[in-house]
Amino acid sequence: MEYIIYVRKSTDEHSEHQKQSIPDQIEACYNYAINNWLKIKKRPKNFSDFETKNDLIIENKEKSEKNKELYNLSKEYFIVRERESAKEPFKRKKWRKIIEYIQKEEIKWVISYSPDRQARNLLEAWELIDLVDKWLVDLKYPNFHFEPNASGKMMLWIWFVFSKQYSDKLSEDITRWNLSALYNWKALWVYKRWYKINKDWYHEPDWNNFYLLREAFNLKIYENKSNEFIADYLNKKWFYKLTKNNKKEKVTAKRLSDIFKDTFYYWIFIYWEHDVDLIGVSNYYEPLITKDEYTILTEKIIKKKKDHSIEWKKYSELEPFPEWFIITEDWQKCSFYIAKKKQWQEKLEKEKKINPNISLADIVPKKYLYYKVSSKSKFFWKEVNWIKLKNIKAEIFERLIIKNLKNINISEETYEQYKIAFLKKLEQKEEENKHKRKVLQLQINNLRSKLDKLLVNKLYENLDDEEANKYKQERENLEDSIAYYEAELSKLNNSIRDKVLEIEVFFDLLKKAPEIYQKASIVRKRKIIKILFSNLIIWGNWAYLVVKPELKDIFTHLVDLTGIEPVYRSKAV
Repeated sequence: MEYIIYVRKSTDEHSEHQKQSIPDQIEACYNYAINNWLKIKKRPKNFSDFETKNDLIIENKEKSEKNKELYNLSKEYFIVRERESAKEPFKRKKWRKIIEYIQKEEIKWVISYSPDRQARNLLEAWELIDLVDKWLVDLKYPNFHFEPNASGKMMLWIWFVFSKQYSDKLSEDITRWNLSALYNWKALWVYKRWYKINKDWYHEPDWNNFYLLREAFNLKIYENKSNEFIADYLNKKWFYKLTKNNKKEKVTAKRLSDIFKDTFYYWIFIYWEHDVDLIGVSNYYEPLITKDEYTILTEKIIKKKKDHSIEWKKYSELEPFPEWFIITEDWQKCSFYIAKKKQWQEKLEKEKKINPNISLADIVPKKYLYYKVSSKSKFFWKEVNWIKLKNIKAEIFERLIIKNLKNINISEETYEQYKIAFLKKLEQKEEENKHKRKVLQLQINNLRSKLDKLLVNKLYENLDDEEANKYKQERENLEDSIAYYEAELSKLNNSIRDKVLEIEVFFDLLKKAPEIYQKASIVRKRKIIKILFSNLIIWGNWAYLVVKPELKDIFTHLVDLTGIEPVYRSKAV
């Protein structure tokens, strides 16, 4: 009997003043196993299902020698460390893998610090008790005595019920307190750059740098300087923020981009789905810019987005894979590019004079589509003759996708299971979209209010030509901004419905997947890939095609491709 150890502590459980950290849980479970003469399973060579790059980063930063020693146990024994909440069912990837292994009878004995480490929701709790009932798993806990009999299962269920009740009650109490504090204009531990949280828990300007940041907004609003230019300007003025470790952190263009978009800096503090108006109600808060200036700033950001999307659209119609789909073994992105891009652009301009409807997709042959390995990566693609390359033809990966699509064999049962899982994901997406809708609607309401005010103020005024042109331009700018945000809101509202229709149509045609994929447009191909695969990892001269876990059963097997230059293979990870 070889036991595995499962420990868990999610970031959102700090509010519960949870004392048992992951190292503490490892120590308690390990000592329990030793004291009770239980054998702990040795760690397998391939531990990728249970250990992420993020785990290793966190553990390598550990300063405590004792904790480092406990983490080193994980390199010898089968100890699964998870940093995810257990409140929502079927969200934890590592726990789902353990359940999968239990169902396959590859794991039978599990030690956890307590039952609430395994589940804080009743669906997964019932699933675990059902596995105990079928004698598929044996559970041990250092601080809870469990026997797999009727009485033991009843007590385990009661523990899960109380754990769920405690979690829900705590969440309600915290939410109620947060909302009460929010509507009293408290900061709620939300730190805003170059504002400080004072002893009464209100946002207050940090006067050391406040006026310098005001200069940054002026450079953006009135001189239309780039974020890179402004960041450089501020850093030369010794503009910095002290971190928690009292290190001086310079400002970056990316950070400035986030600040310029944040409504907090002119009047509205948004906290999740709630927002409060800070002007005239908080005695401490002072905005950096006015509402009018924020409107100008928003219009600049919108225009930049439009300009960028026009430039990107020229080439995105040729990109065969979703962004971040192809990654290297050291987890760096592979970027899409077109060889001889300028030549094809010139050719397109000539062809458009003859046929206005022609696009780059009609002109550029597939052999000119490449993926370039990031300069940050140490990886090189190796040809048959072991020539090292940083550029890889996209058609190599396309052939891999098509070969594997030929091995799809989907049953009605699998279809129904996936459809249920897919709809659950859509529900999660819908929850995420609520906040985005709130922000967009807020922007629309603000702009409409400004437009109404403008129309009322100018209605009875006698305007000369110059004033009339200025008024017309201001009105058109506001109307364009409103139309833009309304279009974004409409896209958000339609996206869920469109995806449901797409999945139904796609599964009806799944039996002909290779033919459909080959004939599909680039946009449709990317959608098919997103539905079926997580990513494609390139390693040496191999390509590992990672199938989404919920879909692995529809593939009879994944193809081992050989004889194509460069030689590459694929397998499910």
